[in-house]
Amino acid sequence: MRRRILAALLALTGCASMPPPVPADRVHALLVGNTAHLPDGFQEHYAPDGTLYGRVGTDHYAGKWEQRGDAFCTSLSNDPPVCTRIFDDKGTLTWAPDSGKPVKLTVTPGRAAGL
Repeated sequence: MRRRILAALLALTGCASMPPPVPADRVHALLVGNTAHLPDGFQEHYAPDGTLYGRVGTDHYAGKWEQRGDAFCTSLSNDPPVCTRIFDDKGTLTWAPDSGKPVKLTVTPGRAAGL
């Protein structure tokens, strides 16, 4: 009985399924100067000066990024920042916003064409 309760609690808190977040220095090295590819066709390039260049389909947008500890935070226009943690499970990257559903993340070097 104890094992079932513990397993249920771990599943509810997400501890059983997520590795520790990627540390701040690795997040910076992974994202800054590179392009993140997210579901639904979103692409975002994080320039070293703190500017975010993004697109989905033919629509372009811009914003800012900053790092807060292990969290990578982005903001568009005058919206409040959305902070995200990145998890690496044996080479599979997951983008997990503080509020929202975690999604798979692919990163390519440099600035993708058209951004």
